[in-house]
Amino acid sequence: MTQSGCLFYLEVILDKYCPLYQKEKDKKWCKPASTDPIYRKYCQIHTLSRIMRVNEYTADGHLDSRKQLFNKWVLDIGDDNVPAVCKDGEEEATWIEIPEQFIVKSEKPPVDAIVDTIFPNFILRHEDEDYLRQRAILTPQNDDADLINKHMFKKLQGQTMTYKSSDEICNGSTDAIEQQQSYPVE
Repeated sequence: MTQSGCLFYLEVILDKYCPLYQKEKDKKWCKPASTDPIYRKYCQIHTLSRIMRVNEYTADGHLDSRKQLFNKWVLDIGDDNVPAVCKDGEEEATWIEIPEQFIVKSEKPPVDAIVDTIFPNFILRHEDEDYLRQRAILTPQNDDADLINKHMFKKLQGQTMTYKSSDEICNGSTDAIEQQQSYPVE
């Protein structure tokens, strides 16, 4: 969620649950929450300054400048510092250009290219915990993650096992509503 989206959500919460905020806000024209003195009086602005999903360090403890650049770029997207464009027929600009240094180029199918780039020598090193710990393929959609996982498992020898899990809360639980808020659906 971008900062403006967070501020809007915060203002909705303040309007609903904070009578003092409601009373003070009614005295003046509605302003964006980030510039509203009432907002500043009761809240602090926090901004994301570090991406936790991509470790900026190599296995031997040195900073990896490529990973730092990637993290900065992702933060810039979230802060609306990367220009976006509209495609034909769209009203909102949501398309951004990915810098060349972050694109995996190959003649192979995309999943093969990504896996081979992120996990070179996977078949030989799939049991090496340090090797696996240093690598990850991030994707925003579960379908893509499933496709990549299937591709990786096909490379492994031996019998596979499936472990069952659940991704929703039982509605018969005593605190079902509170639990559903604690475990949002992806």
